[in-house]
Amino acid sequence: MLKSKHFLQLGILLTVVAILLAIVTVEARSKDFLLELTVTTDKQEEFTQYIELDDKELRNLRNDPSNEIKEYLVEARRKYADEIGYRKEIYGAENYKMVVIASYRYIVKEKSSGRVLLSK
Repeated sequence: MLKSKHFLQLGILLTVVAILLAIVTVEARSKDFLLELTVTTDKQEEFTQYIELDDKELRNLRNDPSNEIKEYLVEARRKYADEIGYRKEIYGAENYKMVVIASYRYIVKEKSSGRVLLSK
């Protein structure tokens, strides 16, 4: 009887620990920041894309902006290419290469307060 009581307590303890770890993991990956990326094309057209960022993505962008922004620029090119009619079905998987970015700027804001954390 004593052993089964200890197993029950151990099972409850492990369940509580697992739940707490799950909560911490979800919180750690919450997207609390908003990247507002505005690109200007070679035709002087502007396109703004909004991308949610988590803590890690913000930290990476802050530490190495010139390399980390590349992924978001390609994503913006893809979305803008689709929006202006350069669809994958017609132009293929590299349809986004039809869009040439002349310049870009970005702002990262905290979603809850709107406070600007990073800009270029």
